[in-house]
Amino acid sequence: MRTTSPLGRPLDFSYRSNVLVGVLSVLVAAAYAAAEFLLELSPASAWWAAGGAVFLTWAIARELDPDHNGSAFVAMAVMAALAAAVQPPLLFAFGVLTGVRLAAGTVGLPMKVADQLAVIMIGGVLGLSEAALAASLVLAAGVVVIGHYGRVAIAVATASFVAALAVAWIAGAGSEWVGPGVLGITLAAVATIALLLTVPVRTATSRTDVGGGLVVPSRVTLARWLAWSGVLFGFAIYGDSGLLAAAPLVAGSAGVALIRIAEPLLESSRTRTRVGSPR
Repeated sequence: MRTTSPLGRPLDFSYRSNVLVGVLSVLVAAAYAAAEFLLELSPASAWWAAGGAVFLTWAIARELDPDHNGSAFVAMAVMAALAAAVQPPLLFAFGVLTGVRLAAGTVGLPMKVADQLAVIMIGGVLGLSEAALAASLVLAAGVVVIGHYGRVAIAVATASFVAALAVAWIAGAGSEWVGPGVLGITLAAVATIALLLTVPVRTATSRTDVGGGLVVPSRVTLARWLAWSGVLFGFAIYGDSGLLAAAPLVAGSAGVALIRIAEPLLESSRTRTRVGSPR
């Protein structure tokens, strides 16, 4: 399956891993539905929001670490747990996903005029989100990166952000800035530690969806910085609610960091096994 736009990547169910993602997302939604309606518990996330957040977290982590599928699956597990304590707005997750995808350049296509218009429209839609401006800033930054910091890219990014700002003002979307609580501080700390553990990206072996070129390590590094910036934007604009909204970004970054930590340990274990194995 191929895409014609850098804004989206098709979910090809001929790959077993993609089928597994869909199944796991449905299972998480079902588990939260059972917790709410059968066990009469009160998780922060509604069942549909939990399933959606887990899926979007997987997609975000896939952009942050295109070389390792494991990062995305670990991120799903982290988000599945976080959903019990917080319900992130799915529009925020969609907006930041699009931004980091453009920054990482995993699709391998430049933006066309239709894509530029779509980005402005997406900015307007993000204005309806509880964390509208933070998400639209991540999206705008991704547009500037994929546009090689040119004037047209900056103009499109600005128009997208202004559209989000206008819709948020008209719709009255927003909240009073409140200082972070324990969970918000924890999320910010995890995001920061994960960033420090995973940048810069030195090499990349995965290839773009279109053209088959190697993904550029510096672009993936930018995407990871942008994910952390999304948490920072959320805090600066919305305080604690902004940090909680960024839970999918935190979970995605945590998944990348955990795989980064585990990889040398696993390699060391395999090496010891090979050395100690009988000839």
